[in-house]
Amino acid sequence: ADTQLNNAAGFANLIIATKDGHPVRLGDVTRVVDSVQTTTTASWYDGTRAIIMAVQRQPDANTVDVVDRVKAMLPSFQDQMPGAASIKLLNDRSTSIRQAVDDVQFTLLLTIALVVMVIFVFLRRVTATIIPAVAVPISLIATLGAMFLFGFSIDNISLMGLTLAVGLVVDDAIVMLENIFRHMEEDGLSAFDASLKGAREIGFTIISISISLVAVFIPVLLMGGVIGRIFN
Repeated sequence: ADTQLNNAAGFANLIIATKDGHPVRLGDVTRVVDSVQTTTTASWYDGTRAIIMAVQRQPDANTVDVVDRVKAMLPSFQDQMPGAASIKLLNDRSTSIRQAVDDVQFTLLLTIALVVMVIFVFLRRVTATIIPAVAVPISLIATLGAMFLFGFSIDNISLMGLTLAVGLVVDDAIVMLENIFRHMEEDGLSAFDASLKGAREIGFTIISISISLVAVFIPVLLMGGVIGRIFN
């Protein structure tokens, strides 16, 4: 069978997707016409004439997600192409983004490890070190859950924010912990009673400080220009 496509009508009938059980053809989403071959504009790949198509993401789309979706569709496109034609990937912006995200993830884990070590060096109590060490991953898991509910994705900015927040979480945990230990040593209270009393004394203060730190970054959401677009 002759599978070569020689005119616009043949290309217009190419199935590029399926929606609600119905095929979506190239002619349904764009205009395919017969035209003359240009002599001023051409593309080559590895010394061979080629057609280069660039996929641009929407401003609110995730680059890595777009690349993964496009790569998943390439085999189906290749199956519909003539035998002499092939699809090659020329540029993948997600590679550098993935590497940057991996670097930030490593930095986040290293930050947590260093924070735990510093706490142990200064507090010199194993139990006192375990509590902030447990508070950090619990806070991160809760934050990731909230990000998922609000539709946020993991990128460089969100990971950098989590890295900075680790220090804030540990600060609050250390202040609360020291107040609890003070009641245990000075008042002779049990760990449970000291925890309740310590939380009542400085719980509101810690919450107020955390809210104040969040409020400091609210004006960033109202910024214009490139920086404002990045944070929005």
